[in-house]
Amino acid sequence: MTAGSLPLRFDAFTNTQQLIAALLALAGEPMGASRIVLHLAEMGTVIPATTLGDDVGRLKALGIVTESSGRGFAIGPDAVWPAIRTALGNDMFQTLCSVYEKINPIRTNWEGFVVLRSYRQGVALLRMAL
Repeated sequence: MTAGSLPLRFDAFTNTQQLIAALLALAGEPMGASRIVLHLAEMGTVIPATTLGDDVGRLKALGIVTESSGRGFAIGPDAVWPAIRTALGNDMFQTLCSVYEKINPIRTNWEGFVVLRSYRQGVALLRMAL
């Protein structure tokens, strides 16, 4: 798989596969199947577990998504920006950002300062803002 062929591959994916790849690219951290389903359901895309398994399986077979034991699925580094570009091109980006921010809200401490859940949440929010 070459970086130049990735945008062509993303165009051939189903809408759900593109959403999964873009969600993992925006999050920048591994997500389990239940978190993926939760994010997609919030967007109005309800998929059964078997379909999710097939979609993620295809992405894994192409080397776009990897699976870490006990952590979930993550997108490969070469596929991050092609997935985000596909989301931007298909008008999915703002919806994905809204859903991510709704499910992973920014907390504030008692003084009103922002407290991120993790470093990766901060990077995800920065990636969305840029």
